[in-house]
Amino acid sequence: MDLTQLMAEERGLTIDVEGFNVAMEEARKKAGNARNKQVGDAIKVEAVATSKLHKRGVSTTNDSSKFIWFQDHKSTIKAIFTGAEFWESAFAGAEVGIV
Repeated sequence: MDLTQLMAEERGLTIDVEGFNVAMEEARKKAGNARNKQVGDAIKVEAVATSKLHKRGVSTTNDSSKFIWFQDHKSTIKAIFTGAEFWESAFAGAEVGIV
């Protein structure tokens, strides 16, 4: 940013530093959400989120029932994940992952 300011001053221009900082912070948040949130149409759960689940006492998934066909299965929701944080509940239209 310093070089940009210097070049602008040489040409008689000014830089909106506060506006730049606000826009940069918004871009960082969007990039972070995009990086943490989705991979294609799926929400990606990385090591940090897995660690948080473990600290909450959520055990690893028992997915052995996926090999049993033509039988009803029971499931329990352990967590709701946005891709960036865990929620206690979700609202209609929210894009979340269910653990």
